[in-house]
Amino acid sequence: MTKTFEAFQSVLINEIDKTKSFIIEVRKKKTTDVEEIILPQQLKYYIRGLQFSLDALNSIQDYYENSQDSGD
Repeated sequence: MTKTFEAFQSVLINEIDKTKSFIIEVRKKKTTDVEEIILPQQLKYYIRGLQFSLDALNSIQDYYENSQDSGD
């Protein structure tokens, strides 16, 4: 695995973890602010996007590793 792939994976994984932690903190608050009530749901979509990017990165990495193994 190249350093570039490792760096991108690390950034995406860290961002997913931080966002999940933030959602938990927001949900712990007892608020009537509509924006804070809606925020966790919006952040779930953000996490899905990050996860999609991570999955795409892993697929690209697998493709290049397999193509190098087969001599293409």
